[in-house]
Amino acid sequence: MKVLVNMISLFQAGPKTVALGYLEGLAEYLSLDKKNGFVILLPNIKDLKIRAKKLGLYDTCTILEVQYPFIKPRFIFKLFYDHIYTPYVAFKYKVDYIFMTANFASLFTKKEQLVLFHNIHYVQSHNPFSSFLQKLKYSLEKKLFFFTLKYKKPIYLVQLNCIKEELSLHVDKDRIYVHKMIPPKSDFKCSQDKYNEVKQSLISFANYKKLFLPAKFHPNKNFWLIIILAEYISKKNLRIRIFLTLDDSDYLSLVKEKEFLKEIIINLGFIDYAEIKCFYKNMDALIYPSINESYGFPIVEAVLSNIKTILPKTEFSIELINDNGYFFNLNDVESLYLSIDNFMIDKKEVLSSCDFDFNWNSNIQQIINIFEEEK
Repeated sequence: MKVLVNMISLFQAGPKTVALGYLEGLAEYLSLDKKNGFVILLPNIKDLKIRAKKLGLYDTCTILEVQYPFIKPRFIFKLFYDHIYTPYVAFKYKVDYIFMTANFASLFTKKEQLVLFHNIHYVQSHNPFSSFLQKLKYSLEKKLFFFTLKYKKPIYLVQLNCIKEELSLHVDKDRIYVHKMIPPKSDFKCSQDKYNEVKQSLISFANYKKLFLPAKFHPNKNFWLIIILAEYISKKNLRIRIFLTLDDSDYLSLVKEKEFLKEIIINLGFIDYAEIKCFYKNMDALIYPSINESYGFPIVEAVLSNIKTILPKTEFSIELINDNGYFFNLNDVESLYLSIDNFMIDKKEVLSSCDFDFNWNSNIQQIINIFEEEK
């Protein structure tokens, strides 16, 4: 069996972590089973190319690098790579199956396809964006998603059962598989030296409870709640500081003219993923007011770093960590204040009954098993 893996959209943040995981899984799988072959469409991202070379995948797979995402207009070129170039590569290299890793099946091919679905907004009525161009792009993507769903009838992979339930309103349940993920162990790690370095950089906050929100400035993440929370912290004179990882422009847009917020909300800027675990381990809790999640990596990362979590009470957060968090209602700021108060007075140790015992090789094996069932 030969499988084409289109990874071009896995180039930043959570999706990039997924790409690193798949590369790790492919290398381990191929070291054990060489009867199946892979053709990989890899985005032009230095870290991914270095990892693929380090794992020997340029020798064991056919890797085709594409000039994406650093090419404009990105949306148009993605359409080209997904729906023109992918079928061409599938034909040229005589692949049997196609694995698309970003929501959409490829249109102009008759190959059986497996699609990693991770944008839950496509099956919801809510448009999370505010600007006209973002709303338009989202609307076009949503129409394309349903078009590929209807006419290509792919099999879908999802990270959580709650996403499977929502997607099953449009796809037969027996064509949706839960596909669990955690950060690759080779990337999500913290040396003692780096831990000490980060600890020293935060030494001026040693007497504060440190809350961490490692996310981009996306409407889905509800950063407005961080402002409300900071005002509450200031009013109650709580010894809490909130640490973000935003671009400077996004941070300044968030705090605006309220200078006092800068004392409570500290921006760390970009943190390389190779160092992120050391920051988690130097924090007291993750605060993550996201509406919904596709991967939920920050929540998983917090649990793996043995710190507490302050989360909205949603299906995805409960599925990921069961009852082991301080939950609040997204529509009730008083419940957010209560969760913070409980966090401040609670002396219990971090508990977790999360099921994160798996490896990326098992994900590759699951993909192969699904295609074999389709023969």
